[in-house]
Amino acid sequence: MIKNYKEEVVELIPKNELDLLLIYHITTSLANIIILATIYWQEKQESGRKSVRLSRRKMHVELQPYNVLLSGDMRSVRITGYVKASYPEKFLKGRKIGITVNVGDKVIFKRIPELDKVLSFVPEDRGKSLIIFVLGMDSYTVAKVDNDLSIVNQRRYQYSKHVPSNQDEKDKFKEDVQKDLLWAIEEKKKSGCAIIVGANIISKKYLSSRLAKWIDLIIEGDFEGDSTGLIQLIRHSKVREMFGDNYYINKLVVYAEAMAKLERGEVLYGFDEVKAAINYGTAKRLIVVPDLIFDKPELIDLIVTALKKRIDVSIMGKSDYGYYMVKRYGGIVALF
Repeated sequence: MIKNYKEEVVELIPKNELDLLLIYHITTSLANIIILATIYWQEKQESGRKSVRLSRRKMHVELQPYNVLLSGDMRSVRITGYVKASYPEKFLKGRKIGITVNVGDKVIFKRIPELDKVLSFVPEDRGKSLIIFVLGMDSYTVAKVDNDLSIVNQRRYQYSKHVPSNQDEKDKFKEDVQKDLLWAIEEKKKSGCAIIVGANIISKKYLSSRLAKWIDLIIEGDFEGDSTGLIQLIRHSKVREMFGDNYYINKLVVYAEAMAKLERGEVLYGFDEVKAAINYGTAKRLIVVPDLIFDKPELIDLIVTALKKRIDVSIMGKSDYGYYMVKRYGGIVALF
């Protein structure tokens, strides 16, 4: 969670499913919480048998939530509430309106002691975003890795790696790689993200020294320049070691840790058993799947309790490696 404290308000930006779950917790458990939101309101005006829509007006409202819905993918919450105050016009006061908060959106709350207490145990967003290049013999892939993995560019070139190849295609390969690297460098200058490159001994030569100095980690290996090579690179031990704070990479680290501890019997599963371990503070990490959160709403309180006790929490969605492993053990696992 990105937190920006001001004198009377706090701005929160949820960066992942766990952060959004905490927004849900805040808006459903704190009785006096007020959200400051900007909306565009459009009134209808009746004229005889016809109704005419008036122009949209920008309004600032103070909203007290009374109904909050969490989306199935845990990427957004729909907050409906009563308007306690509105300006520059006051006519919205007392009405019910709804707003949607997605992962990455800014939501502003009035500061109250109860909110400050909750935010004191909400983890800060410390992990760097990553831009990853995997270079094969005749193809390459570029991806961004933050809360999830998204392909930015994927190219394949028409020449064989076993026979003398078309020089024009090789030159095009090199030119395109360097063009995408320049884009990544600009992104790094703007946001401070890290750049990782996986390449074989031949494609590594496409990285000029002028560009290579901007790369945080270069791993040499027998990579294919497609999605298979990308996953191989992301799961490399050096990537997990250096960038384990990245939300997506951290899930891979957690999955590897969970598999190792399962073999040693250093895990606990089952809701009641895990709940007891969390309440006694004997667990070091809690792993859950979203399905169970919807089946057992009390799990949200258990997650909040874990965070209060400084126990790490991971939510494994269906696209994560650890999802089916956790699902197999009832959707909730504690590591020791």
